Amino acid sequence: MATVGLSRGSGVIATLPLARAFGLNLGLVAATVLEAPLALLERFDHNALLRLFASQEYQCWAGTPMMADVLSRCPLAGAHRAPPVCLIGGHVSADVARRFKERFGVPLRSYYGTTETGSIAVDGALGVEVRTGTTGRPVSGVELCIGDPRAPHPADTLGRIWISSPRCLTEGYGFPPDLEPPETVNGWWPSPDVGSLDEAGLLTIAGRLDDCFRTAAGHLVNPGAVAAALEDYPGITDAAVVPLATTTGPVLGVLVESATRLSSVDLRSHLLRSVPVWSQPRIVETTDALPRLTSGRVDRRACITLLETSLARSVP
Repeated sequence: MATVGLSRGSGVIATLPLARAFGLNLGLVAATVLEAPLALLERFDHNALLRLFASQEYQCWAGTPMMADVLSRCPLAGAHRAPPVCLIGGHVSADVARRFKERFGVPLRSYYGTTETGSIAVDGALGVEVRTGTTGRPVSGVELCIGDPRAPHPADTLGRIWISSPRCLTEGYGFPPDLEPPETVNGWWPSPDVGSLDEAGLLTIAGRLDDCFRTAAGHLVNPGAVAAALEDYPGITDAAVVPLATTTGPVLGVLVESATRLSSVDLRSHLLRSVPVWSQPRIVETTDALPRLTSGRVDRRACITLLETSLARSVP
């Protein structure tokens, strides 16, 4: 909370499930440490949230990319300035970030944390310096490196994110008393995420390690890099880039969210200019709304099912 400039008494709006680490940390725990009022919504309701925004009684709100997208597009009567600190867990496209700031006058700050170690990094820059695409720097007490800490990768190189943190929220995996402790190396824990650190120490999340796969030719495909390449394409509000199972091995599928039907040929041409040949998708589809879980996150299993069905129909 101190990293993003909040002080004692700063009211918090919670629209995320408290049963999950993100919602617990940036809802109940945040309000507790700030000794502040907590507005707790049972579920995401953009009208109820807009009323809380308009009250100007709260200084912090944490949500998902989907929530930010809905708020930036829904009908709006009158001016509604958002709380000065708006934290988003997950990747926010440049288009959503731009629309939200234009409408509410404040930037969306990316936040990164894990269930095992709590808060890891947040964009704590001054408002005009908040950057879309980066998650900012590690919070106080946390250290990061890319790749095995015994031989870390150089700056601006993609790799597994390793974390050293004084805060550990789990004693292990499984059920007591048979807990399997997290695997660490000299106090460093290998997260399930892939990212990079630049020379200034800013963290960029590229995706999940278990989403990456190797082609039959041995090339490593990172779906997160393909999703990032689609961000600036006009009309795309979100994209799901997922591996699809085939008899010859995994291939890449893309399902983009757009209010208008986009040309798959144009999308493929755009990707050819942005990512390597081995990272090109086998199938590209457009939808007006990506399938989502109750948390607001994209339902990857549903996307995979839709794309595998389309792929099967396209094969003679």
